[in-house]
Amino acid sequence: MNAADMRAFLREEFGIMNDEDFEMAVNVSTGIDLGIFTQPFKGGVNNDKLKKRIPA
Repeated sequence: MNAADMRAFLREEFGIMNDEDFEMAVNVSTGIDLGIFTQPFKGGVNNDKLKKRIPA
């Protein structure tokens, strides 16, 4: 997707017509919760420890 396609998508789906609208939408957004990627794995078997692997 190029910039023109992204601008068209934002205009059609969210009514964002220009850079000012985009910045305002970003500033009032609650963000994305990335906790699922940063929390330790709970339950199950940790195969990495069994095979003595080190995460990258």
